[in-house]
Amino acid sequence: MTSGGQTRRLLGKQGNELAEGIVQELDILHKELASLRQELAELRGTPASEDLGALGPVMIEAGDQLGVEQGFYTAEKTDTGATFNWSGPSPQFSFDVLVDRTHGAELRLEAINFLDYDRQKDVKLFVDGLEVPVSVAKSDPGIVVAGNLPSRAQAGKSYLTFLLPEALPPPGEEDKRTLGLAFVRLTVTPRE
Repeated sequence: MTSGGQTRRLLGKQGNELAEGIVQELDILHKELASLRQELAELRGTPASEDLGALGPVMIEAGDQLGVEQGFYTAEKTDTGATFNWSGPSPQFSFDVLVDRTHGAELRLEAINFLDYDRQKDVKLFVDGLEVPVSVAKSDPGIVVAGNLPSRAQAGKSYLTFLLPEALPPPGEEDKRTLGLAFVRLTVTPRE
């Protein structure tokens, strides 16, 4: 659990050290929330996510009940009808995925764009609290963040936390949100 002492220690940090401390605190809270959801599912008599069959590829798409607790605004549509979710208001957003990582897994996050590519392209990914390198490239449908999740012996959820350098207000006066990237799809595929 986070404590007032841990939060006070963050107040003395700056720059990357502060960002990493915040990510660690958010990761702890994210795991606690996942644990509470699991307990609630058990109390309701619904099956635990770890009991839901084979741990094959996972795909999460914009509009798939992504919400504030994961770091997203409600789903929107482009002029051409493509669905997306802006990340925000925090520069951090996250996913819980149940995937077989016995031999590792490949991750691909697709987005339409960042609000400001040059200021937001240095994305960090934390897998179960540990930083994993990613590449960021302009590609179809706009931006692709790719990486390899490390292998692990035990089955269970993987906690994926993405951190952008900053969330930014859009140009103009009408939209008061702070935005990160326009999320389209996350795919996590186990390696054979």
